[in-house]
Amino acid sequence: MKNLFSNIRFYILLFSVALSIGTLITSSTPYQLTQVFAFLAVGFLYFALLIGPTTYIFTWLPFRGQMIKARRAIGVSAFYFAFLHMLSALNYLGGITTILSLPLQQQIPFMFGSIALDILFLMAITSSDKAVRILTFPKWKLLHRFVYLAQILITLHVFLVGKDFAHKFSPIPILAYVAILLLTTLQVLAFFKHKQQQVPHAQT
Repeated sequence: MKNLFSNIRFYILLFSVALSIGTLITSSTPYQLTQVFAFLAVGFLYFALLIGPTTYIFTWLPFRGQMIKARRAIGVSAFYFAFLHMLSALNYLGGITTILSLPLQQQIPFMFGSIALDILFLMAITSSDKAVRILTFPKWKLLHRFVYLAQILITLHVFLVGKDFAHKFSPIPILAYVAILLLTTLQVLAFFKHKQQQVPHAQT
């Protein structure tokens, strides 16, 4: 129990649950509830993805170890809010039958979201040291690389479904473009840094 209360992951998950309860209490309409859960899911996933390349490139960052340790709990929170977003969206839209009755072209964004949610679910249930031991680290790492596919699918889902993205150059889309550019740049830099560090080992 003492280890639990000294673990940053516990407090992140506790904060996420409290945040979801507060959202349920304060949201005035089903649409607002759906939007807030979507924003929280994307926000938590963004920070989970951002931590990896940022701490890998900038090794001098303060609290770097805590950020790395917190990443799994942030990722689990992303799935948690994505799941709540799905439930609230189904309630707002009138159920799965309403979505299935749409033309195929309009169903595609929801398919993207569903696949991404499945990937986040796999990330969540394997976000523990026990899961790493059972799968072995190479297999666990390969599985968790699918989060980059989820990143792409969620981006497509948001841009195709989100009403805020109807006008491509309004403040929210512009902010999203900047955030995506920042994350992608850091991911590319981290990739090349990793490749450069492997070169000496390959030559020995």
